[in-house]
Amino acid sequence: MANYCCAYRTNYFKVKDNEKFKEFMTHVYAEDLEVFHKKDENGNELYGFGGYGGISGYFNNENEYEDSDEAWDNAYDNLIDGLAKQVAENDAILLFEVGNEKLRYIVGSVAVITSKGYEYRDITNVGVEIAKQMLNNPN
Repeated sequence: MANYCCAYRTNYFKVKDNEKFKEFMTHVYAEDLEVFHKKDENGNELYGFGGYGGISGYFNNENEYEDSDEAWDNAYDNLIDGLAKQVAENDAILLFEVGNEKLRYIVGSVAVITSKGYEYRDITNVGVEIAKQMLNNPN
């Protein structure tokens, strides 16, 4: 039997308020979470984050995830909603995840988060759609 192993990472992105973003990230529950920052060519702060293992979501306080099934059910949606509120109007957060369970399966996905909305794509579905187009075969 094998364990699922994954890694997640974002691009660098601008936020509306540096201090609010830093505070927000202290409430993100994830394995091995690391927050990155650098400055762009104009001196603006850019942020990114990533880690090895899973990213569970956002919790309002550290005891919330211990006590409530409902909190766990909403945690990932709260993360996405919160990131959408944090990201600058003219930027996007690309949250990539890749994982495997030995060679039983390999997965990859991207969540694209802007202040206007959220889209999710799974690499398997993307591959199937490209094959359908290239082969001109909907099946």
